[in-house]
Amino acid sequence: MNVITLINKKGGVAKTTTALALANGLSRRKFKVLAIDCDAQGNFSKASGGENDVVGTFDILTGKEDINDAVQELKNYDLIGSDRRLSNIDVALNRPGREYQLKKALKSLKKNYDFCVIDNPPALNVAVANSLVASDKVIICTSAEAFAVDGLMELSASLDDVQEFMNTNLKVDGILITIFNPRTVIGQHQKEQLQKIADVMKTKVYKTTIRRCNTISVSQSDRKSIFEYSTSNAAQDYEKFIGEFLNG
Repeated sequence: MNVITLINKKGGVAKTTTALALANGLSRRKFKVLAIDCDAQGNFSKASGGENDVVGTFDILTGKEDINDAVQELKNYDLIGSDRRLSNIDVALNRPGREYQLKKALKSLKKNYDFCVIDNPPALNVAVANSLVASDKVIICTSAEAFAVDGLMELSASLDDVQEFMNTNLKVDGILITIFNPRTVIGQHQKEQLQKIADVMKTKVYKTTIRRCNTISVSQSDRKSIFEYSTSNAAQDYEKFIGEFLNG
């Protein structure tokens, strides 16, 4: 199973949107997908049509429940849902080895999956640490805006620590530019800055960018895949991105 984490310390960069598109897009390609919502807000779970505040990620991280009892079988992929208790995870999970709980739990899954897609909060808490330790690849989502770009070097240092001390196999697969307007001067300038950051991180900026598109909020409100709105810019861009991701 290839475990993929979506991450950024900043909110509002379409991280959850990208996680949803990735899970749905991989499923459309006939891969068996498990999605895990590590964000206390539970937006991924809601948009997926899953249940929040049931046996889910918090129970898995704290070892209260078997991971197999937390899996919700949805139309396009399976889900381990979020709940509000995750906002307290740093206090609830304070024992030695706490960053390895998710990795340990994933080994006991009874179902076989091709991919696991993990959505994370805009933070670097113990839930995110668990995601990174359990993962093979990281996708960093960012908009091409000044404040979004500024925090990436700090994120890079945190990823370096995880790679050095907890998960030597973790690879930053790339930086995905979201909510992008290619016509603006600032957008193009920030895209150049992101390439410089990617060089420092020894990764790439994906060739595909995700254009700003109102259909995204409509699809999430309707709890539908963005690909059900196939003529939208977002559907076309995410389809292209997933192809780029799979082709390496």
